[in-house]
Amino acid sequence: MAEELSKAEKREVTHNVREHAAVAGELLDRLDGLYDERPDALSRLVEHIDSHMAVLKDSALGQLASASRSRLVDLAPSRLGETALNRQALAATDELRWLCGSMWAEDYAHSVIEHERVDELQRLLDAGSDVDAPTSDGMTLLHHAIDIEVDSAAQTGSPLEAELTTLLVSSGADLNHQWHGKTPQEAATARGHDLAVAVIRAALAADEAGERRMAATKRSRWAFWRQ
Repeated sequence: MAEELSKAEKREVTHNVREHAAVAGELLDRLDGLYDERPDALSRLVEHIDSHMAVLKDSALGQLASASRSRLVDLAPSRLGETALNRQALAATDELRWLCGSMWAEDYAHSVIEHERVDELQRLLDAGSDVDAPTSDGMTLLHHAIDIEVDSAAQTGSPLEAELTTLLVSSGADLNHQWHGKTPQEAATARGHDLAVAVIRAALAADEAGERRMAATKRSRWAFWRQ
C-alpha cells in the first residue's frame, strides 16, 4: 500500500490544483477572444500558453496546452482572414477548451451562455454539469440565458431566439428558482422574451399533466387494492 501523503505534500498538491485551475480560467478568457473574433486573439493565446508552461509542467493541462500551441503556431502563418483564422483556431483548441472548462467548473458554463455556444452547453450538460449552476449572486444558467438572448437580439438587431432557453428547460432546469425576486418565466415576461415564456409555459404544463397522471395512477392502484 502506498504511503499517505505528508501534510506538506498535501498542501503542495492542493496548491498545484488551485494554481492549475486558475491558469485554466485565464486560458478560457483568452479562448473567449477567438469567439469574439479579436484580431490579436491567436497571438495572445499562444503568448499566454508560453507564459504558464513552467507552472503547468507535466500536468494533463500542460500537455494539452503544449499540443494545442503547436497546432496554433501552424495556423499563424496562413493567409486566412482573421475571422476564418479564429474559427480554425477554435477547432484546434477544442480539447483544451473542454479541459479548461472542466477545471473551471460552473463558471465556464456561464461563460458558454455569455457567448451563446449552444453546442458547447449541450456538451457540458451531457457530461453532467449542473443545469442549475448559480453565479455568486444566485443567477442560474436559465436566468442568464434569458438575459443573454434578449441582450443579443437588441445589440445585433437579429431576431430573438430561445435556443439556450429551450436546451436548459428540456434538460430539467429549475423553473421555480427566483433570482432578484423573479422566476424564469417572470423574468422572461418582464424582458419581453415571448419565445422563452412559451417554452417555459409548455414545460410547466407538461409537468402539471405528468403530476395529474401520476396522482390518477396512485388513486387507481389504491382503489384496486381496496377491493
